[in-house]
Amino acid sequence: MAEIVSSAVVHETVSQVLSGLVQKYEEKEESNASRNLERLEMANIRLEAALETSERWLITGANTTFGHAQEGFSSDDKH
Repeated sequence: MAEIVSSAVVHETVSQVLSGLVQKYEEKEESNASRNLERLEMANIRLEAALETSERWLITGANTTFGHAQEGFSSDDKH
């Protein structure tokens, strides 16, 4: 009879320990997922802000810059 009781106690103890470990692991995973979601949201906000800022930039002289580069190539070819 003592063997049955001790076996039941050991079984219950092991079961509770494993249950506790699984619960800690699941909480950690949920915490990591939540943290990762927050990081993604912050990255999205930063990207949207950068996009809005870049849309306000006035890009001028692109053709002029490209033209100077072509002039440099053409002057090299003449030599």
